[in-house]
Amino acid sequence: MRALLGKISKYLLFAALLAACVYILQPGYAKYVEHRNEIGRLEAEIEALEAERARLEKDMQALEEEDPEYIERLAREKLHLVKPGETIFRFKPKQ
Repeated sequence: MRALLGKISKYLLFAALLAACVYILQPGYAKYVEHRNEIGRLEAEIEALEAERARLEKDMQALEEEDPEYIERLAREKLHLVKPGETIFRFKPKQ
């Protein structure tokens, strides 16, 4: 009987220690998971910004080389310029 009580008390002590460890370590693990999610979000943002930077560098190079097609496209899109004899049609969006 004493041997059985000794085993039970060892298991209860082990379970109590395990519960205490979980209780102590849980906030740290939650912060770890939060930081890992933040790192993933920031890495995705960095990737998007690098893609935008590459696009802007390509645009800048086209402007420096004075690429006539690129300059014409920019003039049409940004400044709404047209060639002589062209007509612009503007449509109101549905509301």
